[in-house]
Amino acid sequence: MRIDIELTSSINEPRVARGVGLLLCCAAFISGCVSHSAEKTGESPRDERERTLVDRTVSVLEEASRAFEIARAAGDAPAMVRAALQRLEVSNTFLSESAATRLSEKTLEMIRLARIVAADNTQMQTEIDQILSAIDLDPEQRLSHLGKLGNFTGALKSQRLTTYTLAATHSRHFRVGVSSDNGAIVYVEAPASSGVTLRVVEENETSVCSDSSRHGMLICRWRPSNDGIAKIILHNASAFEVPVLMITNASILPGD
Repeated sequence: MRIDIELTSSINEPRVARGVGLLLCCAAFISGCVSHSAEKTGESPRDERERTLVDRTVSVLEEASRAFEIARAAGDAPAMVRAALQRLEVSNTFLSESAATRLSEKTLEMIRLARIVAADNTQMQTEIDQILSAIDLDPEQRLSHLGKLGNFTGALKSQRLTTYTLAATHSRHFRVGVSSDNGAIVYVEAPASSGVTLRVVEENETSVCSDSSRHGMLICRWRPSNDGIAKIILHNASAFEVPVLMITNASILPGD
């Protein structure tokens, strides 16, 4: 491996700037029209803004993951790196430093996997070096400090986002408030091949969604049948503790 970068902020490529601009424009548009939608669903304007921001954020992360897996299947290591770097569009736009760090650690993991795919292919390794050379690194080979892309820090509170360490062979449950007026999303990131699984059940214990992807990017989308409470179950099947990031457009209820 030629470089080891701790990705903790933004990159200077025009593509990312456009992506961030789209997020900002989306937030501005939501701010202007949210009152009418909130009246319909009973949500506060802030709830509506946060839910929509989660939806947009998860879409960016999911698209980057999809592009990464397509490139990996094709053996295109430089395309894998480009896909991984798309994630930095949202790495510091909405959450705490700890959550941004978790996203960045996953991005670094993806770049390392691309290096493995490139192996001793000098041409691909050189192209990866060129892609990464466009990143604004500080003297310690880290990206610039958090906060350059916007002032969204704290936009998502602990009711919609959490980072923690999942103990070996343990499960953790979260109760979330859901509404039949809104589709629900839970997105989880953990290290690849860590054995973390995601399952969502309704109040009557009916399973509505599950994901056990070994790539460590898990997602559940469902339409709640009624207003009420759903339970998110994260399980670590491995013999080691695992760092986890969870983002949801539902509200995590206290006491979990």
